[in-house]
Amino acid sequence: AVLNNLSNIKKGNRKFKEAFQLISKAYEISPDDEVISNNYDSLYQIISDLDEREQKFKHSLTYIERENKFVINKLKSFIKKT
Repeated sequence: AVLNNLSNIKKGNRKFKEAFQLISKAYEISPDDEVISNNYDSLYQIISDLDEREQKFKHSLTYIERENKFVINKLKSFIKKT
């Protein structure tokens, strides 16, 4: 229960990897606990989504390096507006 609670605190502070480490330990101890299992699944999905976004971002950097100054300036302008 303590590890689950600590994990929830980390998750609330957007420290997802730390939260996942804690919930993973809790899951090892109590794999049949429904609350821990649900929290584990939820954090696993968040971590997976974050990893996927990071990979897409890194991949997109290869494309931006090929763009000319006009496109880069338009992108900067767009980013400042959002």
